[in-house]
Amino acid sequence: MMSKLNNLQETIEQLTKNAAISSARYSFVLQVVDYYFEISSNSEQICHQLQTYFAHLPQPSSADNCIKIIILETEAASLNINWLDWRREAGKSGRKDMYFDFENTRLIYKYRTGMTFLQNETLKLAVGPCLENLNQIVNFINNQYMNQIQHEDWLICHASACAYQNTALSFAGYSGGGKSTIMLHLLNQHGFKFISNDRLFIKNKNNQLIARGIPKLPRVNPGTLLNNSKLKTILSDSEVKKFEQLSEDELWQLEHKYDVDVSQVYGSDKFADNQPLSALFILNWSHTLDEPTLVQSIDIAEKPHLLSAVMKSPGPFYQDKSGVFLENQNKPDAKVYTEYLKDIQLFEVTGGVNFATLRNFCTQFLAEQK
Repeated sequence: MMSKLNNLQETIEQLTKNAAISSARYSFVLQVVDYYFEISSNSEQICHQLQTYFAHLPQPSSADNCIKIIILETEAASLNINWLDWRREAGKSGRKDMYFDFENTRLIYKYRTGMTFLQNETLKLAVGPCLENLNQIVNFINNQYMNQIQHEDWLICHASACAYQNTALSFAGYSGGGKSTIMLHLLNQHGFKFISNDRLFIKNKNNQLIARGIPKLPRVNPGTLLNNSKLKTILSDSEVKKFEQLSEDELWQLEHKYDVDVSQVYGSDKFADNQPLSALFILNWSHTLDEPTLVQSIDIAEKPHLLSAVMKSPGPFYQDKSGVFLENQNKPDAKVYTEYLKDIQLFEVTGGVNFATLRNFCTQFLAEQK
């Protein structure tokens, strides 16, 4: 299916007609582990908000070999393109990401917000109502970092993780299963540090599985905040009153996300990265069950279906070392995940949802590792 625009250059011109790339005169440098990103925008406010969001990361005044990302605050672009729908994961419905490929260049359109992204090896560009959709800008920046580490054979997992005394625990589960909530419950306790919210990368180094996160703050629903004393203050008094009137099931199903600023809530020393991974907990419990929470050690070879809770597609922004983008129908390889996870402790969590029970199990497990 061909674009009604003639070529890539014409598309870029159409995309940036309301704000030229040269207008991106506000900038700062962001360091994520060993990578440097130069973020430029035509909006000083966008740069300020992003610097605030990433305040826990080094922000050097300059650096060599920066990956350049341009963010243009404009009206939603209207491109005359025959967009294709990106296939959503199982259990997700409705239109979300749409895309169109030129040679070694991909356009991605966010159906719900009107944001448009253009990505190739030399240009990474976000155009649209960016201030209204800062979370998508954060994701775009993180996707560039994720591309780089996947080129180094880090494997993406749909999991949260936290660290305790130079070891890490991770929690995988289906969407809305509580992996962020249990991680935040553990952060309430002394000595625990934040690694990642729902994108975790693992790699074997020197016969040890290492966990690495991405610089994205936990993004959770109101029920998580309401039932965590350290987080409840993120809600206004009126929001607390409104959400307390909802049933447990209504709270669980509610899709209304809040960012948890880890530095403000827990302290600037609450971040960790590149930690040896001791255990992965697969949350296969249900808030609709009136049963005790049960945590059992498992052999993933005997329960391979549980890998679907761990595996994660790199998504439409993934571009390999040669510049080729991920195909729409690409599915994660279960054999690869089985191989990566073979040398760590795996647990399945079943029954009803009880975060206190799982938290206590985790702390006991860590105590026994000493």
